Amino acid sequence: MHPKPRASLAVREVEGQVVVFDRTGEHVHHLNPTASFVWSRLDGRTGADEIANGVAERFAIEAVVALRDVESLLEQLSALNLLEPDSDA
Repeated sequence: MHPKPRASLAVREVEGQVVVFDRTGEHVHHLNPTASFVWSRLDGRTGADEIANGVAERFAIEAVVALRDVESLLEQLSALNLLEPDSDA
């Protein structure tokens, strides 16, 4: 999986955290620091495992915990329709 945000979203950084406005659903999503870190790496080329490695290093947590958390976050973002469809499927 190489996640990428949906192109139609408006994204702003506010005080170091990401705010995502979904124009189609008219919802605003405020991401915490960890989710903001993950969001900044969603480029369609970087895999969840590589993102998780960055999370583990940045937030000083175990790699297995980081991977579980990143995968959970990506599932949530996908369920909210904030990601492009998975082209790897």
